[in-house]
Order: sequence, then C-alpha cells, then structure tokens
Amino acid sequence: MNIAFWMSEPVIEWSSKGLSPTTGGRCRYKPFSCEIIIREKYKQDLGIINHEMTHYRQYKRLFWYHSTMTMLSQKYRLKIELEAYTEQVKAYRYTKKSDYKWIVNSLYAKYDLDMPISYIMKRCDAEFIKYLKDGK
Repeated sequence: MNIAFWMSEPVIEWSSKGLSPTTGGRCRYKPFSCEIIIREKYKQDLGIINHEMTHYRQYKRLFWYHSTMTMLSQKYRLKIELEAYTEQVKAYRYTKKSDYKWIVNSLYAKYDLDMPISYIMKRCDAEFIKYLKDGK
C-alpha cells in the first residue's frame, strides 16, 4: 500500500542541473512529489529511467520514512539502491557478474556507505544473480 497515494507523478527534467559529472540521473524528494533529473544523453536509457522511477516509487510507498531513513541509515540506503540498480540490471539484460562491477564500484565510492567493498559485492551478487542470463 502506498502511504502517499495522493502524491503527484514525478516531473522528469532532461538536463545535467545539479548532477555530478559521473551521475546519470537523480531523484530529488519534495513535500508532495519528486523531481527526476536525467542527463539528456540518457533520454532513451531505460536502465537509468527505471532506476530513478524506482526511487520515486520507494518515496511514494514510504513517504517521509523513506526520506529520513535514506539520510540516517547506511544499510537502508544500500537496500534502496540495490532495489533501484536491480532495475538497471534487468533493463540492460546483463549476462555475467562482471557486467555489474561498475555498480559495486559506484556503491562503494559514491554513496557514503562506509562498508567494505567485499560486503557490497556479496549483496549485489545476492540481489542480481537471479537476473543474469547464465546465472554466473
């Protein structure tokens, strides 16, 4: 059940406003909606679009709890990012573990998780393995 069932659909802006050079998109939470910013060059990239829409659905599902936990809990942040990155893994139709190594590196370097990269890799393996075509 969505707590914020009345929330408006997100506004998607195709720009690089507020994005770091290594970021393809971002979902910014607002009191009654979300603003999704995706670089123009990724306008056709269903992986990034689905990733950011997952963050919108997380916010809609849990509203302020989601925003608060995202700021306060590294474990929660990893959990929600894994859910969103799973949508990219599925959209890109990855076939092997090495295909998503960039996700592990991104989670380790950019998300301030304060977790060993080996732990992040194990969590990614557990989450993504079922979506790999060859399962390895």
